Amino acid sequence: MSLIGSLEDLSLADILQIINLSQKSGVLAIRSDEGEGRIVFRGGLVRSAVVKGGPQDLRDVLVGGSFVSAEEFAAAQASVGASGEDIGSALAGASTISQERIDSLRRETVEAAVVRMFSWRSGEFSFDLRSEDEPGDPPIFLANGLNAQYLAMEGLRVQDESGRDLDATEATGPDPVHEVAATPVSPDPATPPAPIVAIDPDLRALEWIKAVLGDLHPQIHVFQRSDLGLVRIRQYLARAELPLVLVSPSAPGDPLSGIRDNADFVRRLKHQSPRMTVFWLYEEGTQHLSAAGECDGVVTRPAPHQLGNARASHQLEDLARKLRAGLSPPRSEGAASVTPDGAASAASALSSAALGRLKEMTARLSGSSSRGEVLPLVIRFAAERFSRVALFMVRDDLVVGIAQSGLERAGGPDDKGLREVALHPGSSAWLGGVIAGAVAARVHAIQPDDLPLVERLGDRAPDEAYLAPIESSGRVVALLYGDNLPEGRPIDDTSAIEVVLHHAGLALDRAALECALVEIEDEAPPLQRPADQPRERA
Repeated sequence: MSLIGSLEDLSLADILQIINLSQKSGVLAIRSDEGEGRIVFRGGLVRSAVVKGGPQDLRDVLVGGSFVSAEEFAAAQASVGASGEDIGSALAGASTISQERIDSLRRETVEAAVVRMFSWRSGEFSFDLRSEDEPGDPPIFLANGLNAQYLAMEGLRVQDESGRDLDATEATGPDPVHEVAATPVSPDPATPPAPIVAIDPDLRALEWIKAVLGDLHPQIHVFQRSDLGLVRIRQYLARAELPLVLVSPSAPGDPLSGIRDNADFVRRLKHQSPRMTVFWLYEEGTQHLSAAGECDGVVTRPAPHQLGNARASHQLEDLARKLRAGLSPPRSEGAASVTPDGAASAASALSSAALGRLKEMTARLSGSSSRGEVLPLVIRFAAERFSRVALFMVRDDLVVGIAQSGLERAGGPDDKGLREVALHPGSSAWLGGVIAGAVAARVHAIQPDDLPLVERLGDRAPDEAYLAPIESSGRVVALLYGDNLPEGRPIDDTSAIEVVLHHAGLALDRAALECALVEIEDEAPPLQRPADQPRERA
C-alpha cells in the first residue's frame, strides 16, 4: 500500500522522522522538477538512497570516483560470480582499496543522495510499505542502516546553508540583459528591505528586474510559473514575513494548484494576507486590461524587443527609474505602507509580544501528534484575537460544529449545542466559497443566504466576520469562524491567524501519516537476502 503526498504539505524532514519513529520498512520515492530520488528503509533506518543522475551502484562509486580501475572491478565481479559473496570484500582482497574505505564510500554516497533531496523545494512523494526488494530499488545497500533523524538534521543544515547561498545568487542574478543606469538608494539600516517574488513567463524580463532592483532588495526570487512562486510566498508567510510580489497578467494559471488565472492568483494572495503588497507587472506598450483591483498598484517592465537592444538604452533606463519609484507609492488610508526599502512585514506589524506568541504557537503545532492536540491550540490562539470563535469539521458534504469559545457572549451555543450544528456547504455562498477556494474570507455585511450559518451561532448578525480553512492532504478538513460580538470592534489583521492555520494543516498531515503507518499491516514476506549483506549490481 502506498502513502502519497506533496513536499509542500509534508517536508522530507518530517517524513524521515515519522518513518524512523514508527520503525517501518519500505521505499520512499520523490519526484520534483529538480530531480528524482528513492530512499529504502528497513526498520525505520535508511539502508539505501539514490538520485537520478548520481551514482547508481557500487561500480559508479568506485570506478567513477577513480578508486579502482574498471579492470579491477570487472575481475572482482567475475571472481564473485554467483557465489553471493560481497563484491566489496572481493575488491578489498584483490586491490589497494580497503574494506573500511569501501564501506565509508557506500555510506557517503547514501548520505549525499538524501541530503541532495533536501534541496528540492517542491514535489510529490509516495511511500510503499514493504520489506522485500523489487526491481528498480537502489542497489547500494548498507550493512548497518543510517539514523533517519540524523540525516534529517544534516539535510536541514545543508538546506539552510544552500538557501542563503541561493538568495545571494538570486539577488545577483546572471549578467543583465542590458546594463541599467539607476540612481543608487541608501536603504535605512533600521528597516530591512522586503524580499521580492516576481512571476513572469518572460525569463529575460525577470533577469532585468533583478538587475534593476538588486541594490534595493538583497533577496529577489523569480519564477516563470505562478505555482512555483506560490511555494516561495508560503515559505515567507510561514516565517511571519511578507514579501513584495510582482505578478504578470500573462502568468498562466495552474489547475493542479487550483489557480484558475492570474486574477484568481492575486485574489488568493490578498485574501490569505491582506497586508501583503502585490503589484501587477505589465509589459511596456500593452494596454492595462484591468485596474489594479485587489492589487496595490501597477508597474511596468520592458517589452521583449527592448531587452538586449542597444538603441533602447534610454528607454530601459527610464523604465528602471519608473519601476523603482513605482514600488514606493504614497500610503493610502487602511493600506500597508511601502517604502523604497520594501513592504511592511508581518513581523513589524505585530508587537514583539504578539510575534513571540506566534512563534510559540507554531512551535507547539510542530510538536503536536494528533488532531486532539492541534485543534485546541487553534481555538486557543484564535480566541486571543476574536471575541467569539467556532471550529467546524468538513466531512461527508457537511460542515459540523465541534468546539467554540465565547459564542455565548451573543446568545450562541455551548460546545454541546455547537456539535448539533450541521450545514451543507451550498447553504451559504460564503461558506461554500471558502471551502471551494480554500482561501480565507472576511465579510463586512452578512448576506441573506449567509444567515443560516450566523443564526446558529448567536442572536444577532455581526457587522464583520471571518471564515478560514484548514487544509490537510490537499483538501479543506476544517473551518475557523471568528467575530467580535457583542462589542463589534473591527477585526484586526489576520496574517498571524493564517500562519497558525497553515501550521495546523501541516500538523494534521503529520498526524494522519503517523496513524496510517501505525495502522497499516505490513504483510510482505521477509527479505530473501540476509539483512546484513549488501546487494550490488554490475
